[in-house]
Amino acid sequence: MMPTLQEELQLNFLAVKGSIATFLVAAYMKSVPMIYNYFAKTPIDWSTADSEMLAQYKKIIAFRNSSTAIKKGTYTGYSSDAVSAFTMVKDAEKVLVFSNLTNNDAKYLVANSLKGTWKDAFTGNAVTLGTEITLFPFQYLVLKN
Repeated sequence: MMPTLQEELQLNFLAVKGSIATFLVAAYMKSVPMIYNYFAKTPIDWSTADSEMLAQYKKIIAFRNSSTAIKKGTYTGYSSDAVSAFTMVKDAEKVLVFSNLTNNDAKYLVANSLKGTWKDAFTGNAVTLGTEITLFPFQYLVLKN
C-alpha cells in the first residue's frame, strides 16, 4: 500500500528533523560536521537545501565556531536510551547538549550535577533544569553557563 501524501510529508518532516538532531550531536561531540559528500569528496550543493533546514545548520555551526568548550572542551556523557546528553567544558565555559534522537517524545531524568539555571545558547533565554525534561521528537536543546 502506498503512503498518502500526508504520510509522505510527515516522514520527510521527521527525516529532516532527525538529520538536524543527529548533525548537532556529531558537530558538538568532538567530531567534524559533515559538510562534504564524504564518498565523493565534493562539496554538498547547499543551494538546493530547504531554507529552514539550512538556517538550522548555520545556527549550529555558528555556535560551534564561537564556543571554545565545544571545539576544545572535555566531554562528559549523560545519555539515556533516547536522548544524547553531554557536557563540553573548557576553562570557565560549560555547554550542555540534549538531543532526542527518536521520533517519539522522550522524558529525560536530569543528573543532579546538571540541575539549575542555564542559558539557551541560541536565544539567550534562561532555562531552569529540574528533575526531568521532556523533549519532542528530534528536539535538541543547547545550554551554556
